[in-house]
Amino acid sequence: QDSKLTMLLSSALGGDSKTVVLVTASMEPRHAVETVQTLRFGERCANVANKADMTSRRLQAVLEALDEEINGVEELVKQTERWEMRKVVRQDPVAARLCIV
Repeated sequence: QDSKLTMLLSSALGGDSKTVVLVTASMEPRHAVETVQTLRFGERCANVANKADMTSRRLQAVLEALDEEINGVEELVKQTERWEMRKVVRQDPVAARLCIV
């Protein structure tokens, strides 16, 4: 039986993120039940196995493939397109009046 907190944190605990769970406990006898539940929750969090490394490797491979594709398309554009460039220097009338260069 999962708690609402476990359900809310499920993507962070088992996903591609690094998560720190800090549990606090009280030595007061009136908080004994809540303290035990909190410690059990902390144990469950500690047992979560994160597989972010595999996902990171796949993501890296996808990014490298996209970089290669982008480079190929850029090269194709250079070969087939004609680009003209010209430099335009804009005169700013306000700057000219204030003597800002």
